[in-house]
Amino acid sequence: MWNTGLIVFFGIWLLLAPFLVPDGAPQTWNALIVGVGVLLLGAVVPRAYSWDVFAAAVTGAWLCISAFASPTPGDGIPTWNSPLAGVLLIVTGARATAKTRTQAGPQLPL
Repeated sequence: MWNTGLIVFFGIWLLLAPFLVPDGAPQTWNALIVGVGVLLLGAVVPRAYSWDVFAAAVTGAWLCISAFASPTPGDGIPTWNSPLAGVLLIVTGARATAKTRTQAGPQLPL
């Protein structure tokens, strides 16, 4: 349950970050679009699906890559916001996925 709370937090952060730490237009739009997606993954996707945390981890990987695909001039703080949020999403998604797999127990062949 705390994993989805963290995912919602990261989604809200990604929505607010372009206004708190302004950077170039491509990074702003990327953060807003990814923030909406992450927020929907954490808040709206039913808990019956186990792919939501995996999707959050994949989205985190995109955040890490996209920050360097279109670098912004400046002191580096806006550039590191997306990769940091991305790494935290990857860690959250990986931990939740690992926990889900260990709780499911071993699979028996039929």
